[in-house]
Amino acid sequence: MKNKNVFFLERAEKSLFAILSICAVALFVLSCEFRKTNSKITVLDALNAVSGKNADWKKAKSLAEKAVKQNPNDQQARILLAIALEQNGQIASATDELKKAVKLDESNFLALYTLGRIYFESDKYGDCLSPFVQANKIEPSNGAALYYLARTYAKLGRTEDALAKFRQLAQFSDFKSRPEPFNEMGVLFVEKKDYKNALAYLVAAHRRAPENHKVIWNLAVFYDKFTRNPSTAISFYNKYQEVTLINPELEPRRSKARERIKALSLKAGRG
Repeated sequence: MKNKNVFFLERAEKSLFAILSICAVALFVLSCEFRKTNSKITVLDALNAVSGKNADWKKAKSLAEKAVKQNPNDQQARILLAIALEQNGQIASATDELKKAVKLDESNFLALYTLGRIYFESDKYGDCLSPFVQANKIEPSNGAALYYLARTYAKLGRTEDALAKFRQLAQFSDFKSRPEPFNEMGVLFVEKKDYKNALAYLVAAHRRAPENHKVIWNLAVFYDKFTRNPSTAISFYNKYQEVTLINPELEPRRSKARERIKALSLKAGRG
């Protein structure tokens, strides 16, 4: 596919996966044989600072820094500090903290996963591969880690590895009804010029999320560019405008949809 930018790929929300990491820290601290060490108490205070609607990341960062000073070997304190640093825009410092956490215990899933996620969100795909591979080995049933690993393979051009991981992910109970793995496989098959499989997976993604604007856009472009089916393409471009009307930030793409509708209509003699 000459222009990969024609597809607007379904992506996981950064904030969602940050929240998953935070919840994992909280569950670990609360479920372990809790010893009221100073660092653990401070970590709980930091978690309380970001619970609820009005998360105070500056306070959480300050408390996490305190917890690390109280016990430099407290992995959860370092992981939480890394997440707080990330939320405060200090990505390099967050990465450093996670490296230290991994060094303390190379089998810590949460440290590896969070390190990989931050690398991924920073577009450092070569750097995030190893943490995700290790995290996936430690917890092969963790859907979030497998999803990121599959997307990392895709970013690195390792298409067959990516497809294998997305197929595996699509079998997970919490992903069977979600569009992400199917949409991603559809796009990968387009890149392989296997349009039959591409359409099957994009339709499967749409079946699971008929109002998902990213899936709708992909189908609109697919019918427009790869099947030369203008009437179906127009219907999806119209649907895209309908479902994104409340999203002002998507106006540029709606404008492109209108341009394609006009062009396709003229070509079909309907203009």
